[in-house]
Parts: sequence; C-alpha cells; structure tokens
Amino acid sequence: MPAPTIDEARAAKAKALELPKNSPCVVGVGIARLAHGYGVKVNLRRAAGEAEMLPEAIDDVPVSVEVVGTISIR
Repeated sequence: MPAPTIDEARAAKAKALELPKNSPCVVGVGIARLAHGYGVKVNLRRAAGEAEMLPEAIDDVPVSVEVVGTISIR
C-alpha cells in the first residue's frame, strides 16, 4: 500500500472532524507527518473508553491518538 499523501490526509481529517460529536474526550484533530506519508492526529482529553473507541485508519489513512489532557488558556 502506498504512503498516504497530504491530500488524502486532508480528506481523512475532514471525516475525523465528525469524531468529537461521538466522543467527548476529543479536544483536537489535525494532520501529522509520519514515517511513511501523512496521517490524522487526534488529541484526547483522557483515554477513550470502550464506547468511544477511535478508528485505527480512515480511508486507509492512519489515525494517531495522543492523550494531551484538558486544553486551557494560559
């Protein structure tokens, strides 16, 4: 499988933006440069529960998940 392009990652990100509606722990969605191409990065407030599991890929674009905590103004 070829490495996902930036355009494929952008299209997958648009679909990933629907995730916050299903998972209240999502605080951010972006694009990340990976070892092989691009992927979608999802930042979480806390670890996702069983009912809030996130996909490993969207349209063959990998999804990277990181728990970053609560976003606040400094």
